[in-house]
Amino acid sequence: MSVLKNMWKMFCLIAQFNRKYWWMCLAYVFIRIFHPFCLMYFIQGFIDGVLGVGDVYWMQTSLVLLGLHILGACLLVILENFIQLEQKGMMVDMSALFCKKAAEMDYEGTENPQVLAEMDRASYVLIFGDSWSAYLNAVNNTAISIGGFAFCLMVVSKVPVYFVAGILLLSLVNILYNMAAQRKNYALYREQVPLERRWRYFNKLACDVEYGKTMRVFDLKEYIRRRGEENRAEHFGLYRRILRREERRSFFQGLSGSGIEVGIMAVLAFQVYAGKVTIGGFTIILNAAKQLAGNMTQLFLGIVGLYQNNKYIDDFFVFRERPSKLRKTAKALPENWGGESSPSAPGKIELKNVSFAYPGTSRMIVKNINLTIEPGERLMIVGENGAGKTTLVKLLMRLYDATEGEVLYNGINVKDYEYDHYMAHFSAVFQDFHIFDISVYENILFGGASSPEERRRGDELLRHTGLWERVESMGKGGDTVLTRRLEEGGTGLSLGQQQMLAFARAVYKDGGTIVMDEPTASLSSLAESRLYQKFQELSAGKTAVFVSHRLSSSSFCDKICVLQDGEIAEYGTHRELMEQNGIYAGMYRLQAQYYVV
Repeated sequence: MSVLKNMWKMFCLIAQFNRKYWWMCLAYVFIRIFHPFCLMYFIQGFIDGVLGVGDVYWMQTSLVLLGLHILGACLLVILENFIQLEQKGMMVDMSALFCKKAAEMDYEGTENPQVLAEMDRASYVLIFGDSWSAYLNAVNNTAISIGGFAFCLMVVSKVPVYFVAGILLLSLVNILYNMAAQRKNYALYREQVPLERRWRYFNKLACDVEYGKTMRVFDLKEYIRRRGEENRAEHFGLYRRILRREERRSFFQGLSGSGIEVGIMAVLAFQVYAGKVTIGGFTIILNAAKQLAGNMTQLFLGIVGLYQNNKYIDDFFVFRERPSKLRKTAKALPENWGGESSPSAPGKIELKNVSFAYPGTSRMIVKNINLTIEPGERLMIVGENGAGKTTLVKLLMRLYDATEGEVLYNGINVKDYEYDHYMAHFSAVFQDFHIFDISVYENILFGGASSPEERRRGDELLRHTGLWERVESMGKGGDTVLTRRLEEGGTGLSLGQQQMLAFARAVYKDGGTIVMDEPTASLSSLAESRLYQKFQELSAGKTAVFVSHRLSSSSFCDKICVLQDGEIAEYGTHRELMEQNGIYAGMYRLQAQYYVV
C-alpha cells in the first residue's frame, strides 16, 4: 500500500511541474509494449510466406510490420531522450520543494538529531538523482511488463498450461528473493546515513578555510585522517555486505533465467515435432515465450525497483509532509485586532508564567518568567552562562513555544498569529550569525539587491556601520562576493566587520523589535561604542532586546533583567540594580575595574 500511496503522490507532484511528461510516458509505454511484437509477427509471416504456408498478403503485411518496427525504434529513441531530460529537469523542482520545506520547518527540527537524519535521508533523492530516475523508470517498466505479459500470454496459448505456470512460479520466487534482499539493503542504508554525515563533517574540517588556522596551530591533520579512516572503514563494511547480497541475487537470477530458456526450447521442439505449430509459429512462440519470461523478470525487477526506491521516495515525502507545530495554531483574528499594525511598528510583549524545557527533556531551562516589554523599550538580559538568556530570546521570537504559560504580543497569544506575520515583527543579530557566500548587497538586502533604490538604502547602512570605506576598496564594491571559494575577485571580512554587516542586515529588515544576542562579542571597545551609538540612531522608536555578558550597553537600556538558573533574579533600571547591590551590581563592578586607570 505504501508503494501505491507514494506512486499516487508522485503522479500528483509531477503533474504540478510537467503534465506533458506523463503523456510522453504513456506513449513510451504503449510503443514499448507492442514494438517487439511487430518484429515477431514480421518474422513469422515472412518465414511462413516463403515456405508457402502463409496467407496471400504475407509480403504486404510483412513490410507494414517491418515499417512499424523501424518507426517504433525511432520514436523510442526520441521519447527516451525526452523522458531522461525531463527527469533531470524535475530535479530542480524537487530541490526547490526540499529547500522550501527545510527553510520553513520548525526551528526545533534544526536542533533535533532525529529530524536531521530524516532530512538527510530525504535529500538522498536529490543528491543521488539516480534513485529518483530509477523510481520513475520502475513505474514505466512495471506498466510495460504488465502489458507485454498479457500480450505474450495470448501468443503462447498453444504452450501447455503447466509450463506457463512453471515460468510464473520461478519468477515469483525470484521477486520474493529480490524483495527480501532489498529490504535488508535499505536497513543497511539507514545505518550509513549518520556515517555519511560524519564523513562530510570531517571533510569540512580538512577543507574549509573557517577551520584552517585551528587545523594548523593544533596540527590536527593526523587526527582528522585517523577519524576519517575509522569512519570510512565502518561505512565500507556496510557497503561490502550490500555487495555480497547483490552478488547472491544476481547469481540466482542468472540461474533461474537459464533454466527457463532451456525449458522453452525443449517444449517448443516437441510442439514442432508433433506438427502442432509451423516453423514460423515456432519462431513467434519461441520469441513470445522468451519475451514472457523477460516480461516476468522485468515485472519483478520493476516491482523490486519500486519497492527499493520507494523507501527513499517515502523518506522524501515523510520529510516534506512533516507537520509544523508552530504554524498550525494560527487563528482567524478579527479585523480590528491589536496586532494589525505594520511589522516595523513596535509592539507590547508579555510573558506570563512562562516555563520551558527543550523537547525530549524534562529540565526546565527557564522557569515561571513574568516579564513585560513595552513598545519602544530597551531591555537588557544578563546572567551567567547557562542561565537561560538565549532560550528566553528564542521564546520571544517564537523559535519555540513555551512549555507552560503564554507569550503575548499586543495582548494576543503569539500562537494565534500567522507564523510568518509574527516573525516579520522581529529583526535579529545572533551570537552565531552567518555571512553568506554572496555579494555585500545581497547579504544586507537579499531579494532587494537588484533595486537601485534599495541599493541606496544599503549604501546608507554601510556608511552608518563604518563599512563603507572597506566595501568601496573591494574590486566590485557592494557587488563583491564575500568568499574566495566561489568567484575570482571575491574577498573576506574580519569577524568584527562581519558582525557589523549582520547588524546592517537586521536594521534593514526594519522589524518593530530588534534582538541583539551578544552583538559586540567580536568587536573592539571602540567599535562597540560606535555600534551602540549608531544603533540608538537607527533604531529610534524600536523595541530592543539585548543579551550580553558585556554590560556597557546597560547605560542606554531602560530596563535590565538578570537571570539566574532560569529565573528572574533581579529586574529594574541600572540605577535601581546598582542600589540593590546584588548580582548585577557585582557583575558591573567586576567588569568596570578592568577599565579603571
